[in-house]
Amino acid sequence: MQLRTIKPDPNSFQPTNACEGEAQRTWQRLEPNNKQAFYTTYFKAYENGLPIHKFGEFASEIEQDPSIKNRGAIFNLKVRNYFARKRNNMGLISTGK
Repeated sequence: MQLRTIKPDPNSFQPTNACEGEAQRTWQRLEPNNKQAFYTTYFKAYENGLPIHKFGEFASEIEQDPSIKNRGAIFNLKVRNYFARKRNNMGLISTGK
């Protein structure tokens, strides 16, 4: 049986670096009332290596589109697309194509 680690309330989370802080600010911009989303969406993007500037870029794009209802889902989609493009570009570079 695996024990779950209890994570602190995202509002009282103390970032240890700039990227953690940007993940927290992005969560506050897009989904401040969804505490679980901080860890499952924004902090996870940080852990996966999303560059700091992409947090603000994605948040701005999402905020500018009033038709977006589920901001977290769109943020996740943007993160997945970013890493898919990055993997694809690395494959093209490493194979010399």
